[in-house]
Amino acid sequence: MPTYEFECKKCDYKFEVFTSISEKKHTKCPKCGSSKLTQILGSFFLSGVKDTSSSGCETCKTPTCATCPISKQDTK
Repeated sequence: MPTYEFECKKCDYKFEVFTSISEKKHTKCPKCGSSKLTQILGSFFLSGVKDTSSSGCETCKTPTCATCPISKQDTK
C-alpha cells in the first residue's frame, strides 16, 4: 500500500496516511476530523523498472550499465 501526504484545508495540519488507493478518499484529518484535504505530491522511487531506451553502456558496450565493469568502478 502506498503512503499519501495530505494537508488539511481547515486547520493546515500536514500528515501522512498509509492506505490503499480505494480507501484514500475516506481519509480525514487526524487533528480536526475534516475531510477537506489537499493531497501533497512529492517525489517517489520506482524499483524494478527496466530502462529500455538504452541499447547498452556507451563506455564498454555491455548490454546494460549494471554489468559494465567501468561503471562499477565509479561507485567505489
